[in-house]
Amino acid sequence: HPTRLDFAQAMQSAEAQLLAEPKVCAIDVGAARPPYGPITPMSHPVTPVVKQAFLAAEQFARDKKRELIETLFLFYGCVVAGGEVLSWSLQEAGWNRNDLRDKIASMVRTGSFSGKLSVTQGYSDCQQCARQIASMAGAASVEEQHLLWAILSQRRGRFHDVCPRIGIDLDRLERILAGRYPPPPTSVCLNHSVLE
Repeated sequence: HPTRLDFAQAMQSAEAQLLAEPKVCAIDVGAARPPYGPITPMSHPVTPVVKQAFLAAEQFARDKKRELIETLFLFYGCVVAGGEVLSWSLQEAGWNRNDLRDKIASMVRTGSFSGKLSVTQGYSDCQQCARQIASMAGAASVEEQHLLWAILSQRRGRFHDVCPRIGIDLDRLERILAGRYPPPPTSVCLNHSVLE
């Protein structure tokens, strides 16, 4: 219906529809979800370039023998993936993608870890924020600009500290990105909005 129902009216309408039709089967979605059941919602699918960025971030952590995949590594993954959105943004800013990749690689010391990788809270927040941005945009999958806005929302930790040291002005990158790809609403990302 085009009209909006309050919760009680929606429950009454659903009950009336269920009673009016023969029952084949029913699933209690609430009981299937944690903490009651093990079924979790499907995660938002990602486009190939976003998947490549995640894989490159993981490979970078392995190559550098680091225990944790962090936000800086995810940004590195986006640079390596060479997607259209970041490539255009870097070109507009006058930054060379290969130089940027090399500068980030030089800022990360090689460790000695060789076990199973974990992720930092910032990296996890980026994944969640990118999904939220994609959902708010009505996109069927997480696209490169969604991931970039999520990364840029991370205004703490090593990512935020390293970028100025390698010549990346995050505010400028945001302005360039916003010129073609609208920023998310201030309430979308978990930590800080890029607009705050």
